Amino acid sequence: MKKLSVTLLAVFVLSVAVAAWYSNNITLQSGNYQNTGWNQTLTIAANSDVKFTGSTNFAGGHLIIKENATLTIQSQGLSANGSITLEAGASLIVNGNLALNSGSSILRINKGTVTVSGNLTQSGPMEIGTGSVMNVNGDISSGNGGITILPDGRLTARRFTLNGSNNVSGFMEATQSVLINGGSLNFSGCGDFRTPALEIRNGNLFTGNGFVAVTQTFSNGRSSGWSGHPLTNSNGIGVFYGGPANNANWGAATMTSSATNPCLSILPVSFEKFKAVPQTNNNYMLEWTAPENEETESYEIQVSDDNINFRTIEIVPAKGQKGDLRYQQKVNLGF
Repeated sequence: MKKLSVTLLAVFVLSVAVAAWYSNNITLQSGNYQNTGWNQTLTIAANSDVKFTGSTNFAGGHLIIKENATLTIQSQGLSANGSITLEAGASLIVNGNLALNSGSSILRINKGTVTVSGNLTQSGPMEIGTGSVMNVNGDISSGNGGITILPDGRLTARRFTLNGSNNVSGFMEATQSVLINGGSLNFSGCGDFRTPALEIRNGNLFTGNGFVAVTQTFSNGRSSGWSGHPLTNSNGIGVFYGGPANNANWGAATMTSSATNPCLSILPVSFEKFKAVPQTNNNYMLEWTAPENEETESYEIQVSDDNINFRTIEIVPAKGQKGDLRYQQKVNLGF
C-alpha cells in the first residue's frame, strides 16, 4: 500500500503599515491617513473630515485647518514643532496630549474649536479668538509663550500652571486649580477668570479691568503676621471669594458678594444675542438682537476704562418694529 506524502505550504503575509511623510506643501481631503508626518505646510481642506491614525509626526512647518473642516488625531496625541491655525468653523480633536514644543509653535484659533482629551504643554503663544473654544480635559502647563483670549473666546482645563504674560478678554476657567509661578494676567473688556483654588507666587499679578472668582481656596504665600502677596494693584478688578474667612491680601481689588461678572450682567436678560467683534484702530462692531416686544426709544452705548466710570459714545435709535430686530453698530472706544 502506497503512502501519500503531503506537503503543506504555509504562506505568511506580512502586513506593513504605510507611512505618509510630506516634505512639500500639500492639501488633504476627507479620509483616513496612517502614520502621518510633515515638515512643511499641511492643509486640511475646507469642509473635509480627516483622521490621522497611528503615529503623527509634526516635525515643523504649519498645520492649517480650513473653514468647517475637522481633523481628528485618533491616537498618541500631537507633538507640534510648528504652528497650528484653525479657520472659522474648524475643529481639531486630539485624543491624547497636545504639545507646542517651541517658542515658534503658535496656536491660533479663529472661530474654531480645539478639544484635547489629555494634557497641553505650551512653549509658544496661543490665541483663542473671538467666538473660539478650547477645552482641555487634563492640565495646561504654559511656558513663557503666553495665552491670549479675545472677547467671546473660551478656554477651560482641569488645572493651569502659568508663566509669562497672559491676556484675558474672554472666559478662562479651571475646574480644579490654578498655579501662577510668574508673569501676569492682564484683563480687558469683560475678562472673566474662574477657579476653585488659586495659588500665586508673586504679588500684583492681575492687572487691568476684569472679574475673578475663586470659590474654595486662595494661597499667596502668607504666614502668621503677614498678609501675603497682593493679588492686584488695580481697583478695576472685581473678586468674588467663596472660601473660608482669612487675611488673604487681595490688594486693591473690589470685593463682590456675587459670583456673577458685573460687566456681563449690565444688559437686560432679554438680550439673548449680543457680541462685540474687535476690528482695527480700537474699533468694534456691536451686534445685538432686541426682544420682539421692543419698547425702547434708543440704545445708549457706554464704555469705561475702569469698570466704574462710564461715558456714552453712541446713541442708536430703536427700529420700533415688531419681529426679530437685529442691530449692528460700529463704535470707537476712544481710549
